[in-house]
Amino acid sequence: LPGVKAGTESWIVHFAERPFDLGAFRAEMYGNKNPEVIASIVQDLEAKMKAHQKSFVDDVAALGGRVTHQWWLVNGCCIEIAPQHLDALRQMSNVARLEPNVEVSPQIKTATNASNHNSDGVNAKGATGGGVACAIIDTGQDSNMNGTGVPHITYSRLGTAATRLVKNVALGTQPADDVHGHGTGVASISAGWKWNTAQADNGHAYNANIVGYAIANTTSGSSSAAVQASAYQAAATDAASFKIVATNLSYSGSSNVVDVAALAMDSAALNADILNATAAGNFGTNVTNSLPNVSGLPVGAVNENSKTLASFSSRGIQNGRLFPIICA
Repeated sequence: LPGVKAGTESWIVHFAERPFDLGAFRAEMYGNKNPEVIASIVQDLEAKMKAHQKSFVDDVAALGGRVTHQWWLVNGCCIEIAPQHLDALRQMSNVARLEPNVEVSPQIKTATNASNHNSDGVNAKGATGGGVACAIIDTGQDSNMNGTGVPHITYSRLGTAATRLVKNVALGTQPADDVHGHGTGVASISAGWKWNTAQADNGHAYNANIVGYAIANTTSGSSSAAVQASAYQAAATDAASFKIVATNLSYSGSSNVVDVAALAMDSAALNADILNATAAGNFGTNVTNSLPNVSGLPVGAVNENSKTLASFSSRGIQNGRLFPIICA
């Protein structure tokens, strides 16, 4: 992706080492999950990460570049710099490798009806999501429906005026209020209350709280690998406060298991005890633009009504394994 400044490009920098780990964070997330303790740990991690990366940030600035994203969930950062300086960066102390920051795009084509999303069967077994939260990493959430100043009814608490949209924050350059519709649709399937129509149906975890991380950089919903990584860091940060147990990311991405979004996803699973669900993608037998999600659930698509594998749905052998894990 191009940088903001003309002539620059956006690159992910992976560092070889750092003088801290996530042990304390992980122990608390698998223990008491105390929000105040986690907030203190994250504050400490942020400070240690910035101290560790400071000299590199200064070196990038000296080359006319800038750092746009910094992470403690993974050992890296994102920069914008003129491409003639990339070789110099690769030679810098503690730089393990560079990765181009690439564009990613929304991947669900259609949200089908109640006969295809068997949420009723799930709900009948008592699974409604009460007491926990689902994080939707997407184009945003419809927090201001048609300018009314109130969220869409899909976020309703059992049809009342109370909302389950407990947080909706912009991490990309577009607003948190859904600029595209994709994120709201994904939330409605994952955890939506039924709309005010006769044929409407509840989503799966219709009583779960919803945390929205808007990653869109354009009105078409496109984002970047760097923003995806930042969203997983945000979800890990907020997991204790909002009781986030799962995330949904229905976007394309790199199939490389050590690219930044994949590493951030795995780290969130390992350290924040989060189950991550991702869309397999809409590329047919090509799986190179599908996030691997080796620690979660990459999900393929089926044709509505017939429930056979959709021709557009990504599937095949990815990194030596059958991909995706399930189709639904």
